[in-house]
Amino acid sequence: MIAFTHEFVVARPIADVFERISDVEDYRRWVPTNSLVFLETVITSAHRLGLGLTYVDRVRFGGKSVGEVVAYAPPETFVIEQTTYYGLPFYAARFVYRLRPGDRGTHVTHTATVRVRGVFRPLTPILRNFIRRERIMTCEGLTRDLESSNGRTPP
Repeated sequence: MIAFTHEFVVARPIADVFERISDVEDYRRWVPTNSLVFLETVITSAHRLGLGLTYVDRVRFGGKSVGEVVAYAPPETFVIEQTTYYGLPFYAARFVYRLRPGDRGTHVTHTATVRVRGVFRPLTPILRNFIRRERIMTCEGLTRDLESSNGRTPP
């Protein structure tokens, strides 16, 4: 198992940060384009926000991630679980965002827990560094997007 936690502060109100994190369909706007994984998201559930939302991410190298929002408690907690496939299940991940207001904006604790599956288990040491890099880049992309737009969604 791989577990990684990253803490950061976004100079925006907690409601703005939670809204951006929980808008799964809009991740393509703020996830860095140099991500080694993420390309785009398609919502597969009837609703576009909240508990039970399901989605499929198209990822690089012909893979896909199938996920679901499993905890949705505005404005403090947002959790998704997903499994990434490259033909076979590659890894299952749980991504947790915990938010709290602070003096300089919103303090975010982001935790990723990843379990590498089956024949891919020998890749765990390589994946550990990869997960760390991707999660930090994602958090930095979120921060840049929110702080550069002052929380406003561009037209």
